[in-house]
Amino acid sequence: MTEAKQTSSAPAAQAAALQARPTAAWPVEAPPVAVAGPNRRRAAVQAACMLVIAALLAWRWPHPLPIAILTTMAVLSLAGALGVPGILRVLERFASLLAHGIGSALTLILLVPFYYLCFPAGRLILALSRQDPLRRTKAAPGASYWIDHPASRGPEAMRRPF
Repeated sequence: MTEAKQTSSAPAAQAAALQARPTAAWPVEAPPVAVAGPNRRRAAVQAACMLVIAALLAWRWPHPLPIAILTTMAVLSLAGALGVPGILRVLERFASLLAHGIGSALTLILLVPFYYLCFPAGRLILALSRQDPLRRTKAAPGASYWIDHPASRGPEAMRRPF
């Protein structure tokens, strides 16, 4: 019973000891934090850019679906800029989800094949040519792994290292 009583009072004693310690004079007020929210001017500029791109698409590439999507997003963005900030929040959330999806898809489409095509091919070329740039071969017993480098070319080489 007394052990439980001692352990329950221990955190209180530690807290009191921490409060009794002298502290440095830190600023009490926290710096202002920028609140992320819809920016109406940015939304209006984005709407104008989307409408210009939609017009260019209609002029050069007459497929109705991309033009309709861009025009709809431009109108919604303009509506949010003119007075309905809830629309801007939804559009920003949609844009961030879309960007995340595109990034994930590009990772799978581009980086995975690049990794599996380039690295094994490079390793195969090094193995066939019997090259080991990392010098991973086991040294003879008693030999050192120290690599001798050419002597320094003097202080002039330090001024122009490449």
